[in-house]
Amino acid sequence: CKDDTSRNRPMASAFPLTSVPSRVAVSGNSGHGHHAYSIEERDMFANCINHIQALQSDTSLSADGVLPMPPAAFFASFKDGALLGKLVNAIKPGTVQERNIGTSSNNKKSPFLATQALGAALQGCKELKVTLVNVGPNDFVEGREHLILGVVWQLLRLHILSTVDIGHHPELAKLMEQNESIDALALAPPEMVLMRWVNHHLTRAASKRRMANFANDLKDCEIYAVLLSQIAPQLGVNVSSIMASIPVERAKTIIDLATGKLGCDIVIAPQSIVVEANSRLNLALVAALFNASSGIEPPSDKEREELMAHNDRLQRQLREMEDKMRSMQAAAEAAQAVAVPAPVQETIKAPEPLVATAPPVILSKPMPPPVQADHNRDMGAPPAGYPVPAPAPPMGYPPSQPYAPPPQQYAPPPQQYAPPPQQFAPPPQQYAPPPQQYAPPPQQYVAPPPMQYPPAPVGYPPVAAYGYPPPMPMYGQVQPFVVPVGVPHHLAAKMMQASTAFRMFDSNFNGRLSKKEWKRCLRYLGVAFYKGQVKQWFYMIDRNMSGSIDEMEFCYWYIQMFPY
Repeated sequence: CKDDTSRNRPMASAFPLTSVPSRVAVSGNSGHGHHAYSIEERDMFANCINHIQALQSDTSLSADGVLPMPPAAFFASFKDGALLGKLVNAIKPGTVQERNIGTSSNNKKSPFLATQALGAALQGCKELKVTLVNVGPNDFVEGREHLILGVVWQLLRLHILSTVDIGHHPELAKLMEQNESIDALALAPPEMVLMRWVNHHLTRAASKRRMANFANDLKDCEIYAVLLSQIAPQLGVNVSSIMASIPVERAKTIIDLATGKLGCDIVIAPQSIVVEANSRLNLALVAALFNASSGIEPPSDKEREELMAHNDRLQRQLREMEDKMRSMQAAAEAAQAVAVPAPVQETIKAPEPLVATAPPVILSKPMPPPVQADHNRDMGAPPAGYPVPAPAPPMGYPPSQPYAPPPQQYAPPPQQYAPPPQQFAPPPQQYAPPPQQYAPPPQQYVAPPPMQYPPAPVGYPPVAAYGYPPPMPMYGQVQPFVVPVGVPHHLAAKMMQASTAFRMFDSNFNGRLSKKEWKRCLRYLGVAFYKGQVKQWFYMIDRNMSGSIDEMEFCYWYIQMFPY
């Protein structure tokens, strides 16, 4: 899209976006898998990084020529690891140590320093709960575009949605539904809060449209037009005149109003909305509109103080719970580490010499003194009362073995007697009791008393925050997703995030995702995968082999695969 110099655009970039939406195909590691990335996503990400305040104030990035970043140099800017580490620290300061990041000029000279900086930056991404599946420093060094875009989008998503909460906008408390606590709204994912905010203004404008995803629902630009007429009435937006033009002109008008009149910090091409229906770029535009003007009446000073105090207490409890879980995990890892004992050195002793000794002879009477026997003649019989000695062995032979009695050869004869078989058998029982004619009266069902849940532990919000709402007729766009009772807060937030993504890509809204829709949902959540892994994961969720998965199955699988 061409830059209109007649309008005052605070986000006018020195590097204009491409005018035609396109996708570039790349090959996988082995040459068999194929991936594609969006040129417009790359351009929008580059412009968003150029306007992050913490990165603009970093003199080392500007001195090394990293910023401002042209879109064509987007992937090459992340090879040395300096920009990725500083982007992580811009989202949460102090996550990565500066000595591990280094500078871009020094890291380019040493592959070791670049790999070290990338490893430290990816470890910081894990602390920010960024999903990293099969992503390592080599992927950034080799410039694998689809993996780099997936990681950078998750970081930019945290930056864009960092202010979509009650702490920055206390007026969001007016979006609470009936029988809903403030804790449930505070723990809801930012995407769900934005959709509830948009639907709130659609209801105020008496529009029949409702927003359930950031893709196809925004493709015709009608929701954008109604939203601008509500949050910025001073612009005088005429919805009917905007809808009378062609789709590309509608999107161009919406973008011009958002960037030129409201001062939104984002620039995207009209084709991204009406042609590609890019959920990432639509999410960024809706968040920019929300940060520019929420269109909700702010609360009073007293209500603001109470909401801020409650939000601070809830965030403190979440941090304490995360620290406790982190310490428990570290203790479990330390308990599993078993020290390997040192090998014992065996000492080999020389064998002792064998000495042939004759067995002792026990006599009942004392033996006479030994007599030198002459083997050349017969010595005759011994005197009366003396035992008969055994003949002496020849010279050079070992002494004879002591006498052992021969084995007993007698065996008792086999027992031939067998008792006669028992010929008596009791007569069969001929008595049978009469059939029972008494039937008890039918039991009347009595409903059990309502289940009493145990009180919440100390430090946790009340369990009633996660109670089930009144029964709904069916799965629909307006019905919110309900987290099961007893799920921890951090897992509840992950389930709400998975539910939001699920409903974005449920195009026909039948409550189930096909394999193709599910793959798009994973890409939106920033999960990198390869071809064989997707098939294995899908059949892991689809246990009944129906070819599709429902919302609860997907949410349970998501918190099991990515709990942190």
